[in-house]
Amino acid sequence: MQYKRLLAVLIALVMIFGGAACGKSEPAEDTGEPAVTELPPEEETKPRETEEEEETEPSDDFSQEVTLVLYQIGDEPEDLSTVLGALNEKLLSELNTKLEIRFSSWVDYRPKYSMMLTSHDADMCYSASWLNYQLYAMGGAFLDVEPLMKTHAPALWDWIGEEKMGGMAVDGTIYGIPNMWDEYVMFGIAYRRDLADKYGVPYPESLSAAEEYFQGIHEADPDQEIIYNGASDASATNSLVTIGSSLLYYKYPESDEVNHYGYLWNPDDPRELRDYWFSDDFDNDVKLMKKWADAGWWGRSCLQAEADQEALQNNRCIAFISGCNANKYCSWVADVADKGWELGWWDYAENNGYGYPAHPNHNLTSLVKGTKYPERCVKVIEYLMMNEEANRLIQCGIEGVHYTLSEDGLYEQIPDSGYGYEASDTWQLRNADFKLTQETGVLLNKCFAREEEIARSREKYPNVNITGAFAESYDNYSVEMAAVQAVIQEQLNPLFAGLVDDVDEALGTFRTDVTAVGLNTIRDDFYQQWIDYCDAFGYE
Repeated sequence: MQYKRLLAVLIALVMIFGGAACGKSEPAEDTGEPAVTELPPEEETKPRETEEEEETEPSDDFSQEVTLVLYQIGDEPEDLSTVLGALNEKLLSELNTKLEIRFSSWVDYRPKYSMMLTSHDADMCYSASWLNYQLYAMGGAFLDVEPLMKTHAPALWDWIGEEKMGGMAVDGTIYGIPNMWDEYVMFGIAYRRDLADKYGVPYPESLSAAEEYFQGIHEADPDQEIIYNGASDASATNSLVTIGSSLLYYKYPESDEVNHYGYLWNPDDPRELRDYWFSDDFDNDVKLMKKWADAGWWGRSCLQAEADQEALQNNRCIAFISGCNANKYCSWVADVADKGWELGWWDYAENNGYGYPAHPNHNLTSLVKGTKYPERCVKVIEYLMMNEEANRLIQCGIEGVHYTLSEDGLYEQIPDSGYGYEASDTWQLRNADFKLTQETGVLLNKCFAREEEIARSREKYPNVNITGAFAESYDNYSVEMAAVQAVIQEQLNPLFAGLVDDVDEALGTFRTDVTAVGLNTIRDDFYQQWIDYCDAFGYE
């Protein structure tokens, strides 16, 4: 019962602190933060096997035909059965295996995912840092894949490589198999470039230029909405996410993992955590937020505004400034093509100097504890990732039925075919050598090339996502953390939204109150966790 108790505690923490844990790592494909429902009592779940069976060493000689269940986040495609029919013909022939894919839907996907892991209702599952991969791994939800891969899928292990597989480690153990397509999900600003040209204001390619851009358009067209709560983070608890404060990413490297509790970090010296909440920079930044709020860039009800992931396309703002990356920008270019708009893109890394690829744990496959066929699982993953026909099938469907290729080799979906591009959301199975390019992908590849150039230009840790494998443990300060978050919700968010009358007074009250409820207790433990993490991954 020790495993189940640990996982139950983990799930409770995920439900309480999930918003703070996922932060920037949400992928481009994520649709937001749906409402969370309660999990059923543990005794109501139906495990696929008993605890005694879980403790035995499974054996798979591949002589028996089996069906493996793969659990995916997202909605089931309309014509999945046709695709699986074709795929399973290949899997039966090669590995005596059939594949079944179950989907969470995007509604309440987090509790559904937790329930699946508790009840062991799958053999394999999509996993990711934004889906609390590290926390679930520490809670015992996944199997160690290293010995399984080295014995039963050595080609996959060798292809991915020791370095990338090592990046998946949690407390020294590897619990996931990453995809093999380098993706850059650094934050930036997608904006109405056509409005800048129309009103003769600069493109927002620096913080000062952004001020001129927003204010100039606001003065030229007072009815035009300037900044809206596009992402679902207007009430979030991290320090750089509230309304206009996301523009501070021009100044500070994005790192939601480390800027909890008023810390800022230095990519050139990762072990250094700077006290932001008690600095002059913090004073100046919240006063800047007050200036912007008073200028009318957003309304006083902004913290209660409903999130709108399509705020830019819906003309509710002239820039999407929080949680936007190149992938989203490129898809939005296509969305507004019929409006006659021109969108621009500027990566904050151009200013703050910290570029990086998505961490290997951004999209991965994990083996669910309790599967009877772990050996078969890694062989199937190897096949799906390394066999071109199988990879194309699960990612795009059947050529001629679901898609065609243009003369330029670009993917084109057949209308009403029931299976679109990456329709099963199997981002963890991407293979750069097999990945088809859509029309929007041409622009995306250009964005990625520039972002890779930024990332590789760093003198220290070039092209490395330094913070991506860090997983905070709340065990020693969960009570204090809840209290600190309450102060943040009540006081810090209004400060960052510029909604207080007297900034100096509000700053003093916030600092006094957040310290009184246990900030320093949290910081002492958190800092040691961060140093231990830097030691484990060799960051000096």
